[in-house]
Amino acid sequence: DSSCSKTCFLKKGINNITIKFEEQLESCKNMFKGLTNIKEIDLSNFDASKVKDVSYMFDGCSNLEKINFGNIDTSSVTTMTELFKNCYWYYEE
Repeated sequence: DSSCSKTCFLKKGINNITIKFEEQLESCKNMFKGLTNIKEIDLSNFDASKVKDVSYMFDGCSNLEKINFGNIDTSSVTTMTELFKNCYWYYEE
């Protein structure tokens, strides 16, 4: 999606990044797609109240171990096609 198509190159040893958007997003489609080295994502402060499409958001995040959703508002989400496609993980309480 064009609203999320930003590229950045991180130096070796960078463990945490913070992503801030200038405006509220309506689509998170493909947002983290293909990020095979990402292990943890914290979305607890993400304003998702207007997000409608989260299709393929985590597609290919094969090393993803943890997602902190906090109290994220997903009431506007209508499309979740293949949200966790090609992810290999288990649920633990």
